[in-house]
Amino acid sequence: MGVSPGLKHFAAPGTSAPGQHPEISRFAKAAILGQPTDYVHAVFKDLGGYLDPDSRPSGGLSIENLVVNLFDGTEPPFNQPVDYRPYYSRAGIFERGGITSALRTYERHTRLDGWVMGLAMLLALLAPLLASDGRKRVGMLLFTGMAALLVLTPVATLYYDARFSIPAFGVVAGAAALGAWQLGARWQAWRARRTSVVTAG
Repeated sequence: MGVSPGLKHFAAPGTSAPGQHPEISRFAKAAILGQPTDYVHAVFKDLGGYLDPDSRPSGGLSIENLVVNLFDGTEPPFNQPVDYRPYYSRAGIFERGGITSALRTYERHTRLDGWVMGLAMLLALLAPLLASDGRKRVGMLLFTGMAALLVLTPVATLYYDARFSIPAFGVVAGAAALGAWQLGARWQAWRARRTSVVTAG
């Protein structure tokens, strides 16, 4: 795919003139309505960023790049002192010590990505379907709906970016826990019925 005609005409969203914003909005809506299948394809493509957070499906910031920017500075060479005095009047030189390595290790082992994120999303979707009664189903629909909203909204309105995906992790994990609970309850009920049938036989 080439560069979007809208991007060529209006420049990047962050650099376009304020007076051009309504024009950009109209162009985006017309593009979505005129090419709905391409829009849906782009959204599904960007959802892949949640499974492979170090990829950049549409050019958004990957988790690895976000971590580098937060912990190692925004420009190479990384892990070197950064002088913030030109940017903030009361700032000094920021030097990163051993805590950086500990924080990066913690982040790497606690992030939801790959098959773990895929499994969490699947369990979150199953939660309301496996609920045993109406009250539980309503609560689980709320959790699953919130998770879907946090996951889908960024890629449906902008693009995948690690900054937008991180807030979804906790809600997705919570919805997945409810799904796993219901799956376990269904499994136990099935085993109990099977045991009773064998005993009766």
